[in-house]
Amino acid sequence: MQPGIHRMEPLSHNITNISPANTYLQLLRIGNPGITPEFSKHIQEYTLIIDTAINNLNIEAIPQNSNATINITGNTNLTDGLNEINIEVISEDGAHSRTYTINTTRTNEPQRANARLAEIAVERYTLHPENMFNYTVRVSSTTENINILAIPESANATVNISNIEQLNFGENNIQIAVTAENGVTTQNYTITAYRMTTEEEEEQARDRQENARRLSAIMNQEQPPGPARNTSHLAITIIGVIAIIALLTWHTRKHRKKRI
Repeated sequence: MQPGIHRMEPLSHNITNISPANTYLQLLRIGNPGITPEFSKHIQEYTLIIDTAINNLNIEAIPQNSNATINITGNTNLTDGLNEINIEVISEDGAHSRTYTINTTRTNEPQRANARLAEIAVERYTLHPENMFNYTVRVSSTTENINILAIPESANATVNISNIEQLNFGENNIQIAVTAENGVTTQNYTITAYRMTTEEEEEQARDRQENARRLSAIMNQEQPPGPARNTSHLAITIIGVIAIIALLTWHTRKHRKKRI
């Protein structure tokens, strides 16, 4: 596909009532395999490594709104090293736009273009991946900074971590930039660290206590006599406990998401 203005029919006609301000892609397909991460309309940055024999990339980009305009640039006359390919989606009303970027490295030494991390972790806390390159973590109110472990797949790649010196209450976006051995290919990772306030911690503690109280009340219910009836009652109790745990977990997560 050549750079320029493109209009395409939507992939599926099952999507109805699409806003004229919609700037999402419904599908992004590259003529060469290897794009990472896997396409999602919410992810706007991708990486791709191609051979030096490839001069152009065929790109199929289909918007959710069939009346949106697609403008693709940078996918022809590729040069050795890093090439930035941009897919711009302009909304039907012309007032909004969104750009998807494919950072494409053209090289005959793909092993030197590896800018991925083999391991990423936060000391004392659990990271929750949103996708391959974006993570979230919640830390206590007394945590002013965190230690991040970021190990690249390639021993010769370099890692630079920024915005980590001081955590503010609420959201903190920590950037991890990995530069490949070739000094050209880069990959960015983001950790969104949420530092809770003391009030949020107290509310969280109350939620845990209430959940424990409810589960304890269920487990301490009087069991009916008889082996058969005991077995049946135990099975029902276990099912009930599992259902309540799932409900409480869902409620707690929903509550926290609203705060974040």
